[in-house]
Amino acid sequence: MIAATSSKVCIHCGTKFRATSVRPDFCCAGCEFVHGLIKQNGLSQFYELQDGGVFPVKSVVFQQRDYEWLEQLLADGRGELELDLQGISCIGCVWLIEKLFEKKPGALAIHVDPTLGRLNMRWRPGVLDVLAFAREIQAFGY
Repeated sequence: MIAATSSKVCIHCGTKFRATSVRPDFCCAGCEFVHGLIKQNGLSQFYELQDGGVFPVKSVVFQQRDYEWLEQLLADGRGELELDLQGISCIGCVWLIEKLFEKKPGALAIHVDPTLGRLNMRWRPGVLDVLAFAREIQAFGY
């Protein structure tokens, strides 16, 4: 049995929840998972950039995604793409996505517009694995 303690705010998404001894700082396993990814990648500044604004989305991390549509877009080999991007809620999101992209071999340029929920990126074809990048940002909640 998990003993309930007091009401807290999730340190990742800001959701109020009843803390348990199993997961005292997070509202769910998804937030705990993404918080761990952010820290493991040395991207903890993400939390400073939220500035008390809108917090990240909740369960997107664990949703199954079909990337066939993206594979079709990438088939032309152009090395640039403009996409809608769900889950962007603050400048912290923009910073995190840009930092993840910049770490990738073959990454040339990225622009994330949180107002429109758009992502524009350019890369060296055959060097950057765009599908792997899409899966990675999904793991962070986008």
